[in-house]
Order: sequence, then C-alpha cells, then structure tokens
Amino acid sequence: MEFQSEKKQNEKMAMTIGIILIIVVALVTFFRPSSQKKTVDVSESESEVILPTISAKILQQKLDQGSILHLIDVREQNDFLQEHLPSSINIPIGSLSESKLDSTKDELIVIVGYSADQSEASAQSVEILKKKGFSNINILLGGIDIWKSGQGKTISLGNPSSLTDQSKVMYISTDELKNIFDNNLASSVYILDIRSQSSFRQSHIQGAINIPILEIEKRVKEIPQRKMIIVYAENQAQGFQGGVLLYDLDFLTAKVVKGGLVEWKQKNFPTVSE
Repeated sequence: MEFQSEKKQNEKMAMTIGIILIIVVALVTFFRPSSQKKTVDVSESESEVILPTISAKILQQKLDQGSILHLIDVREQNDFLQEHLPSSINIPIGSLSESKLDSTKDELIVIVGYSADQSEASAQSVEILKKKGFSNINILLGGIDIWKSGQGKTISLGNPSSLTDQSKVMYISTDELKNIFDNNLASSVYILDIRSQSSFRQSHIQGAINIPILEIEKRVKEIPQRKMIIVYAENQAQGFQGGVLLYDLDFLTAKVVKGGLVEWKQKNFPTVSE
C-alpha cells in the first residue's frame, strides 16, 4: 500500500512540474515578440531625424503679415541669381559655416533649398546654424520648386526664351531717349545704369544713376516709384535681365533701352565719364 501511495504522489508531482513547464514556455513565447518589437521601435525612433519644416502657404502668410524672419537660400549662386524668393539672401551651404548673419538668435530663419533637398543638405544647414547659436530654424518644405508651383512670387533675371518674361519688358529706342534730353525732360525720368561701377566710370549716359544689377534688390529703395524708370546696360540682352528684375520688384512700367549703350554710342550720342 505504501508503495502504491508513493507512486501516486510521484505521478502527481511529475504532472504538476510538467504543467508549470508548459506555462513557462507559453509565457516566454508570448512575451518574446513584443519585447523584440519594442527594442526595434526604440532603435528606429532614436535614429530617425525629424527636420523642422514650414509649408509654402504658412511662409506666404508670415510674409504677408510682415513677420520678422530671414530667408537663407543655400543653393548655388547661379541658381539663386536665376530665380529666388524676394528678400532672400544667398549663402551656399559650403559658405554657411563662415558666414555672419544679421539676425538675433531667436528670430525665425527659413532655409530655402532645391526641391529634393530635404534631407542631408537641409539637415546640415540646420546643424550649422544651431552651432552658431540659432534655435528658431525651419526648412521650406519642397524647396523653391514647391514655392513656385503654388504661385509664390520670385525674383529673377529672366529667360529670353520665356514668353512670360518677355511680356514683363517694355522698350524705349535710343532715339526716343535722345529726344527726352533734347526736350529738356531728363529730370522727369530716372535713368538706371545696371553695369559694373568700373564700366560706369569709364563711360555712361549723362544723368544716369549706377546700381549694378546684382545690387538692385538690396538697394531697391533708392529707385523712385513715381518716375519713369529707363534702364540700360552694355547691350540689350543685359538690359532685358534688368527689365525683368525691375518688373519682379514691382516697377511695372520700367523701360529698357533697345541696343543698350553700344547702340547709343554707335549713333554718336553723348556720354560722360568720371
């Protein structure tokens, strides 16, 4: 009898241990996937870099409201000159580290790049500016291409092959400009020479004011709004660029001298030098 009782107790103990082992295996199997998934999720979130962005719509609203902000275009200079946002300054990303920004540390800075430039270059720009002590930095979402697709205003030097740019330019002949001088009406117009300072000093039309084309945007307040603007360069092609630029800056009635200074001189019309 004792042998049978002991045998039953051993069987019960073995059964109990077996049930416990089954429960332990089930619990380990159940919790292992969630534990691994949690580890992966944490790792992925730690490696993900979230860049601060601003949409073209919100940026336009801020500009319309006159908000204080600084637009930094980090594209190459040639691309910037061809077309850029109004009031933006060009600091290619390679020069950003050495640049001095005229901005307080808490004012909003918006980085303008190429359309696909939302990762490496943009992140690099943000990192550089943060190291300089700036904290309020946004990247224009979609870059300049998205801005343009939403009919955002841009400033450009114009494309002679573009019908849109051609429609921005009105012309005045060298003979018509000479008649203005002959009729003593020169004081009623603003003659703008957009060539370099050195070229201007060598020879220019009397009474002309020299603002090199690359300085026009930052010196735009020097150009009177209530006078007829007559712009010229060395030739008509360069004058065309000035005409498009002035139109984009809201000088909608500015006129470009056909043939430029070259034609003016060919007709033996007078010039002066400094």
